[in-house]
Amino acid sequence: MQMFVLDENPYFSAHYLADVHVRVICREISMCLSSWYYKNIGEHVEELPYRPFNHPVVDQFDNPYTRKWAMANADGIFRQFTNRFDKEHASEIKYDVLCDYIVKYDKELYGTFYYKYVPFKIEKYATFSFVEKDKGVIKNLSIHDAVEKYREYYRNKLKTMKVAVKYTKTIRPEWSK
Repeated sequence: MQMFVLDENPYFSAHYLADVHVRVICREISMCLSSWYYKNIGEHVEELPYRPFNHPVVDQFDNPYTRKWAMANADGIFRQFTNRFDKEHASEIKYDVLCDYIVKYDKELYGTFYYKYVPFKIEKYATFSFVEKDKGVIKNLSIHDAVEKYREYYRNKLKTMKVAVKYTKTIRPEWSK
């Protein structure tokens, strides 16, 4: 279960993903947000896109700025998917339904005029969790620290992947080599 925080800007973070991760991460972010929604709100659970589950990273979505970053990141990944593979991701429609519920819940954060994918003071208030092998979960990382940890993790992950690392219609970021 991963949501890679590869840049402070959630759209750049989405852009930096290899094709293999663009294909699966939207679903995983949707699963995390579904679980957070189920745990905290519980309304309309029959309409959630994915069955809720328990995972250490779900707790990071208790922070509304982290939720907003994740939603913008998922939107960016959906855009990357459409751009790279010339079709919509299967979970995008389900994800939009979930976003509508979260936006209603977070209306004090978004105000009257809201465009759900524009980050607002993310770098100042968002906190992230990082699951470190054999060390457990590091919680409440600032976005700067999360980017540092996730880039290092992602670099190593790309080196050990069993499938070819591809960046269709885009260029692999220099920091990932």
